Amino acid sequence: FAYSFCTLLGVKEMSDCPYVKECGKCPVPNCPVCMAAKEEPGDKARDKAEKAKNEGNDCYKNGDFKTALRHYSLAVNLVPGSHVYRSNRSAAHCSMGNFQQALEDAQKAIELKPDWGKGYSRAAMAFSGLRYYHLAAEALTKQLDIEGGVCLLFIYLVFNFQLV
Repeated sequence: FAYSFCTLLGVKEMSDCPYVKECGKCPVPNCPVCMAAKEEPGDKARDKAEKAKNEGNDCYKNGDFKTALRHYSLAVNLVPGSHVYRSNRSAAHCSMGNFQQALEDAQKAIELKPDWGKGYSRAAMAFSGLRYYHLAAEALTKQLDIEGGVCLLFIYLVFNFQLV
């Protein structure tokens, strides 16, 4: 079914799928087009993902979080192993109040690149939105261990919720 569905639509790459463009994921289980794209993204997929990320960044800066989320989701689907695309999508989810989804993306970003501090700050924002302030402080502590310096969210949490 999946092969005939993709063939009927003329879909040769996951980024061309109208469902992926609209909602960020393919509705067909084990779609051969999408499965092939998830195995190892080629240069074309990476270029499309980077373009989608940049478009998402523009939308995010303009406060259009829903459209930014769509662009970031496309980037994630094209290059699922990118910690940056997961992090950006986490920020968009957070800005929309979707804190559980934001946390899932932040945790995946951390899994993909555990030595990248920004993933922990994304997790902290999501934990804070979920009102798990101690977990937010732990995530920020991990970020500080990696990057050093002072994190404003950490200071906010410490002073407002007396976590120390």
